[in-house]
Amino acid sequence: MGGHCYHSESSTINKPYLFSMRQWLEIIVSSFKMALQEFRANKLRTFLSLFGITVGIFCIISVLAVISSMEKAVKDDLSSIAKGTVFIGKWENDNSAEYPWWKYVKRPEVTVAEMAAVQKKLIYASTFSFFCGTDGSVEHAGDVVANIHYYGV
Repeated sequence: MGGHCYHSESSTINKPYLFSMRQWLEIIVSSFKMALQEFRANKLRTFLSLFGITVGIFCIISVLAVISSMEKAVKDDLSSIAKGTVFIGKWENDNSAEYPWWKYVKRPEVTVAEMAAVQKKLIYASTFSFFCGTDGSVEHAGDVVANIHYYGV
């Protein structure tokens, strides 16, 4: 009492969108012939179209080359600066919009004594500097600038 399945191998439906291989080749060859005739008939339009495509491709390649060389130059400059450099501080050096400042706010500030201890442990370091900053006002010759953050190295 199962379902019935009907299968007919002899059913061939003539579908108009099915072509033979020979018909496909004839269509492709005739399309190329028509394109060549249009190229010959409209030489100026063909030249301007090909010239525009060439200029566009050249511009894209030029922009990509300039961007690539600028990236390489920046990476080389930064890598030459940072060789053998160690940053120790309260805050992470991250300028992204999702900077998790709450993770670092409770850390203590680095002291000069801690810098001296690190300096004794690192045998390959040639120079050290201490970086600190604070908020406040600066006064000079009667002029006052308030609410600034200033640093010292």
